[in-house]
Amino acid sequence: MEGGKGAKAASSAVEPLPNLDYPESAARVLGKLARYAEWRDRPEGMILDFDDIRPQEARMICQQALREQGDGWLSGEATRNLLSAFALPVPPGGICVTADEAAKLAAQIGFPVALKLASRTIVHKTEFGGVRLKLSASMRIICSRGFSRACDSSLRKILAISPRLSDSTD
Repeated sequence: MEGGKGAKAASSAVEPLPNLDYPESAARVLGKLARYAEWRDRPEGMILDFDDIRPQEARMICQQALREQGDGWLSGEATRNLLSAFALPVPPGGICVTADEAAKLAAQIGFPVALKLASRTIVHKTEFGGVRLKLSASMRIICSRGFSRACDSSLRKILAISPRLSDSTD
């Protein structure tokens, strides 16, 4: 930490001492040293250990997804399984292939429900018209007619059903 062109490094019997051109530079160094010392003096944090998580299962879900589909989004089912492996709450719901299955699942979990197109190729499902919220018991008609544009034969009419959790933005 030598100063400018004409500055000579000061030294002691043990090691060289810094020689800075301006006192502001020394103050900046001392300030950083003080912050570092405060950080080092803080008590060590705790690393929490959870008994109910299954990281090996989560790792296997991710590895299987990489093998089967490569990089990209996890499927709805794989996502639900991954969250469950880490003991994170997952609302009731599931993936359905037909409108009748979707209506039956919605009746099981209770109305109102949210209906969402389950597709890894369509990321922005709302803009595509693939999301319906606050659906009541008349959802069978919505599933069969309202998603006709989003559910063409190439997408195989796969629908994700979940309870409507709140009035917040989806």
